[in-house]
Amino acid sequence: RDYVYLEDDYLDGTLDTTKWTVATDGSSTAFVYEAVSGGAITGATENASGDYIAVNGAAITWAAGKNCGTEIRFKQDVIVANKVEFGFTDALSDETVLAINDIDTPTITNGATDVLVIGRDTGQTLTTYALVGDGTTGATASTAFLATLLPEVSVYHNLLVQCATNGGFGVFNDAYNLAVTCANGPDAAVLTRPHFIIGTLANTVINCSIDYIRAWQ
Repeated sequence: RDYVYLEDDYLDGTLDTTKWTVATDGSSTAFVYEAVSGGAITGATENASGDYIAVNGAAITWAAGKNCGTEIRFKQDVIVANKVEFGFTDALSDETVLAINDIDTPTITNGATDVLVIGRDTGQTLTTYALVGDGTTGATASTAFLATLLPEVSVYHNLLVQCATNGGFGVFNDAYNLAVTCANGPDAAVLTRPHFIIGTLANTVINCSIDYIRAWQ
């Protein structure tokens, strides 16, 4: 069968809008190319609670039935009072709002029906990463990562999401031996796209740099 692989290391001098779309709240700074060694895109939230910045795949062409997967390497200079979400979603009603509405009691909103994402919300009881999935078929499911698997301030780390039909697994920092699985995810034929969003829950700017995003199926 056809195999598709996309990797953007952000070396082109500009963000390729044929591959990516960006979204911002308020006066936040959208992700743009940054001329650093190895390439990156960077963005910053506004210093206002509930402010988000996002980057998404421009083409909604990725299917769990073809075992789509995606990986990101990123860093943030604030790891408290924030929300992060990465993985696959179908189209969202508002690109500056997360697909996950609640991690403690997993629910998906914002127009999404089929998702598999790794999320973290420090405003919840569960403040570690969790893999959250939902499909047109079945109920929302969630599995928490080990509590020790947390980001560090301004240190790059990796998140990987691998889909199967109505399920999949997630990996933090290449620790495949500590991967978590999820009991639901996108239906086989529902098309999704790689999706990343980060936001602040306090009046604090969060600067975020993405080294690369990969996707395959």
